[in-house]
Amino acid sequence: VRIDGENRTVYRLYHIEYNGEVTPVTLAPSLLNEPGSEPIVVYIQKHALYRLEQRIDAPLQDDIIFLLSNSILLATELVIIKSGSFLIPYYYENLKLGYLACQRIENVGVVIKTFLFITNSGTPEGFALDKVTGLKKDDKKFLLVDKLSTFANMDISELPSFKKILDKSNLSHLAELHENI
Repeated sequence: VRIDGENRTVYRLYHIEYNGEVTPVTLAPSLLNEPGSEPIVVYIQKHALYRLEQRIDAPLQDDIIFLLSNSILLATELVIIKSGSFLIPYYYENLKLGYLACQRIENVGVVIKTFLFITNSGTPEGFALDKVTGLKKDDKKFLLVDKLSTFANMDISELPSFKKILDKSNLSHLAELHENI
């Protein structure tokens, strides 16, 4: 598929039901404010899978692809970035962990280009965190706040000043990860 002027390899995304049935992952056109009733096919770039594995680094590793397809199938909201580009929230149970950064490609469908952990710049919560703390992309990487394992392995209740920063950045639910995972 040609994306941003370059040829990219994409893979059709499928969902495996609990009964073993395999179904294609699609989006309703109404979710994208498009006319028609034909579902929109969803594809994914290998880069998105790499980023998903890198950022959801533990302990949900075995479930990341299942959660990926579930997040798309159950999507009721999108964050529009610009015309044709949007974010689909990625959830573990009821906890938002990040976003699938997508692009609508005419006559193809929707392509998931990358995965952004919820604290990454480029997400609404990441922008809020940037504003509250002044952190930049490299700072987040250095402090490891761009990965699930940091929050899953940290008891934030013991760090009240950090919890306050999360609260101000609409990230208070990350404090629950330690107990829930």
